[in-house]
Amino acid sequence: MNEQSMTELAESETSRILSPRARVFLSGTFQFTWLVPPLTTEPLWNGRTSARALLKLLLCAPERQAPRGVLAGILWPETDEAKARESLRAAAKVLRKMLRTAEGEDLLENRQQGEILKLAEQDRLWVDVDAVEDALTRASRGTNPDETLRLLQQAQSWLRGEFLADDLDQEWSGYHWVKQRKQALWMTRCRLVRLLADSYVKHRQIDQAQETLERHIARFPTDQDALYRLLALLERQGCFEQACILYERAKRLLDGKGKKPTEQLKALYERVRNAEPPPAYFSIPNTQEITIKPEAFIRESALSATPPGDPQLENLLPQRSQSLLKAGLLSC
Repeated sequence: MNEQSMTELAESETSRILSPRARVFLSGTFQFTWLVPPLTTEPLWNGRTSARALLKLLLCAPERQAPRGVLAGILWPETDEAKARESLRAAAKVLRKMLRTAEGEDLLENRQQGEILKLAEQDRLWVDVDAVEDALTRASRGTNPDETLRLLQQAQSWLRGEFLADDLDQEWSGYHWVKQRKQALWMTRCRLVRLLADSYVKHRQIDQAQETLERHIARFPTDQDALYRLLALLERQGCFEQACILYERAKRLLDGKGKKPTEQLKALYERVRNAEPPPAYFSIPNTQEITIKPEAFIRESALSATPPGDPQLENLLPQRSQSLLKAGLLSC
């Protein structure tokens, strides 16, 4: 075998080893998909839902592993230890069969003489929430704006809904592993939205930035970092009434939680409420501060000089806002 053939064989083997065998989606409706031929295609865990719950619980556990005794106690908290362990053995047996490839590779392993159950790592068992965190880390460190935007868009496409949406009423979903994972995902989601909106603005894709922020604020109206960005975009378009409505709703919700708007957000609101001309430059607060020039939005001087209701206003707004204005769905 020549050197080129050996190199190609080595690259092929490396690709085979590192490629995921299966994909799991924990955001939105649970989904498990094989990427290689499995040992069985029977949905065995449909008849034993504890096996599927065990998979989800392990994916929330630190390093995807946990002692059998702890797992049994979480899944069967009101059952005596011996019976709970027996139930766990049955669930683990089903799960191990469901996570075995046709070639005999196991994605669920026993550690420490069988006392520890451990799932395969991300390179073999791909999980959406872990992939989002990885993409966000790479995007934050990247230097190519186009590649950064691509990574952030990909990460957003993986977040399809509420974390463990099928199991919100399950007792085990209140365990601290799961709650911590859910909280971490919420923080990741908020950071993703901020970076994605900022990246769209850098690419002068203002409609996409606004839509991204609007969808997020609809679900998380008290996320003040995202709200600041959205109000700033609306201010640039002269949509003062819409911006005030969003702020006042967020303030009521914050008051209900015993919280207050940030000083930066209050200052922006006061400027919008009084319909003051925005500054020539403004900064979006973030771990990576971005200064945005007015031409990235609309023709600043023309807009500030145009009174509300003037027909020329339509020509100064982005295309999406023009259509909303004409339909009477947007007040400016």
